[in-house]
Amino acid sequence: MPASAGPARGPDATLTSVLALPRLRPRTAVLGGLGFLLLIVLLMAWRAWQVRSDLDGARTYGEALRSSLDRRDLDNAQVAMQEFQKHADAADSGTHGPTWWLVSHLPVVGDDAAAVATVARAMGEVADAAAPVLDQAAGIDAGSMRPVDGRIPMDPLRQIAGPVATLSRSVADATRSIEGLDGSYIGPLARARTQAADLLSQVQPQLATAATVVRELPDFLGADRPKRYLVVFQNNGEIRATGGLPGSGGELVADDGRLQLVRTFSPVQAQQQTPARFSFTPAEDALYGPYLSRYPGVFLNSMPDDDRAVQLFADGARTWLGHSVDGVLMMDTVTLSYLLEATGPVEVKGVRLDARNAVDQLLYGTYARYATNPEQDAFFEATSSTIFDRLTTGSPDAGALVSALRRSFSEGRSHFGFLDSGLRPLGTALSPEPGPATMRIGFNDVGSSKLSYYLRTKSAVSTSCTASGSVLTGSATLTSTAPADVSSLPAYFNVYGLHWQPVSLGGELVQTVLALPRGMSARDVTIDDAATTVRRAMVDGREVLAVQVDIAPGATHVVRWTARGSQQAAPSVVVTPGVVAGAAPLTETSTGCS
Repeated sequence: MPASAGPARGPDATLTSVLALPRLRPRTAVLGGLGFLLLIVLLMAWRAWQVRSDLDGARTYGEALRSSLDRRDLDNAQVAMQEFQKHADAADSGTHGPTWWLVSHLPVVGDDAAAVATVARAMGEVADAAAPVLDQAAGIDAGSMRPVDGRIPMDPLRQIAGPVATLSRSVADATRSIEGLDGSYIGPLARARTQAADLLSQVQPQLATAATVVRELPDFLGADRPKRYLVVFQNNGEIRATGGLPGSGGELVADDGRLQLVRTFSPVQAQQQTPARFSFTPAEDALYGPYLSRYPGVFLNSMPDDDRAVQLFADGARTWLGHSVDGVLMMDTVTLSYLLEATGPVEVKGVRLDARNAVDQLLYGTYARYATNPEQDAFFEATSSTIFDRLTTGSPDAGALVSALRRSFSEGRSHFGFLDSGLRPLGTALSPEPGPATMRIGFNDVGSSKLSYYLRTKSAVSTSCTASGSVLTGSATLTSTAPADVSSLPAYFNVYGLHWQPVSLGGELVQTVLALPRGMSARDVTIDDAATTVRRAMVDGREVLAVQVDIAPGATHVVRWTARGSQQAAPSVVVTPGVVAGAAPLTETSTGCS
């Protein structure tokens, strides 16, 4: 006969056994009652400790899971997922049964127990939703998304879209449940609640973006009809508010998963040869008019507004390409270096480009090797074409590609804007529209040199809020690291600056553009604490200001401003990145703000 399974174990089974004990004499009953109460207290304390320990474990392995996925380490991610699910399920199970029922009905700690049960249930539901996503992600990373005969398979995207959407909803629901808990909780349980809320709130926006991206990517890839995009490669060596000079461009066609860069060209040269007509606003004329109206192809993206730049580039594409486009994809030279992490090294016209040397080779080496603009444009166009061919027809590392794009978007180096209404959710997910409390700090080389290769910026914004309003003070420090002997530089680095603008030899004329949060106005704007000429205009309800300074080699100048307004929120600040990998240096502080 099979061995008996024996009595159930655990605190709930023990409690049930105690309740089933025979009746005793009065004195014995009193002593037994006290012992019973002591036992119940010990059981409840043990169960509470166990649940808290499991919640701590779920948080620890949840963070390990996120970290492993960030590193594209799917083996450790699988291990972390198993442990996360084990601890989350154990915590959820631990908040059921008679022991926890008693805990939840006790005075003082009852509310804490109910709150912990909510946290445990939420974490358990997240764990259950996360497992299928990780299984699908492992298949994609193993190569199921690699191009086949130049076509990106879309079935894996469709398969993972549902699980990712479910996980996103689960995390959003869990976050609302935990954040909706009110009351004051004792130390260990309060920490468990706070830690779980922190973990979920960190991953929730990332998952919401991922859910939109995987749902909309087949449409972007031309699943229903061919899509045409203008790709603008921005040259950080001549900085613009959205990244850099539109040095080279291309027409990207997406048709049933096949991506082809069917042509490359120079937007600057195209505008000179086949001028497109642009309708600039009075505000744009006031802020950028001397440059924008005379050389629109060169300064088309001078405003710190990605969506406006997309609109203008799309207007230009109708003339340059001879037809309209479904969207505009903007990315800078540093992004190309990130993409080379996924493709591996490439060779362009005898020059080996890899993730480490691409920025230097493209933004300095090009001008050292080629003396004329057509030669330089040809090299830039060949580079973009070669990298895109490797991405779409080679075998790029899918995880490295996702990381490269995610990094570029987070640093403000890439922006996707779509004119096709069906694609706009994808554009919003990848490039969120700035809210009313957003401040943009942009930089334009208006001398049209290539000296932004040597430009370094550092910004700081401090906001103080009171009942009567807020005061925003900020600074942008601009430093030229160019050598004192400019004769050692390629001649093209300063040739336009010598002819277009009265700029010192080797100096860079930089316009700093400040797009303030809505409802704020600046009156005090200085350069090196001295008054300066300020261009000022209202753009979509925001005050935008522009000042410019000639930065000699080795010199540093500081633009400072003070703005006032009625809102009580500290702004989110977006700064134009430069040639150094990573986000633009920025320090933000706030006092008394929501």
